[in-house]
Amino acid sequence: MKKMWRALLVPVLVLLSVNAFAGKFTLSSRSFSNNGKIPLKYVKGANGQNISPQLQWSNAPNGTGSFVITCIDKNPVAQDWVHWMVINIPSQVTNLSQGSSKSNMPVGSRELNNGFGNKGYGGPQPPPSTGVHKYVFTIYAIKPARIKIGRNKYSLTERELLKLLRGKILAKATYTGTFSNK
Repeated sequence: MKKMWRALLVPVLVLLSVNAFAGKFTLSSRSFSNNGKIPLKYVKGANGQNISPQLQWSNAPNGTGSFVITCIDKNPVAQDWVHWMVINIPSQVTNLSQGSSKSNMPVGSRELNNGFGNKGYGGPQPPPSTGVHKYVFTIYAIKPARIKIGRNKYSLTERELLKLLRGKILAKATYTGTFSNK
């Protein structure tokens, strides 16, 4: 009986110790604090400079083939407005530098059109007097190395992207910034 318990217990302890050191998949930024106000430098409207923020991530799960990043305005007025959508970020990449959109993206990655109809990052530009908007940056660690969308397909809604990623997501992490146009 003791041998049976030991045989069952050892694999469980090994699994627990491996997971304890693996760490949680996380997304962070030096551009603004999580749940903090997004500085004007990263804003499209309100005299902002429309520069993409710095993002970094760690502890991607084993088997990650590539990453997908989105920035979505979750305010009900915005109806999940896409501010940034990047697919096919190579698995060895762990950060995007400030201002990388449209000029310094990792080789192989593809920036899709944002809700403004432009390729790349489009910073916050909420309608006046609509309150505080939450801009949720999400990174998905996915199984395939490349997501294939049609050559003439330049934009996706968040819903379309999630449908495309169904069954391929290994992990996801989020980081939120806020902005209001008073």
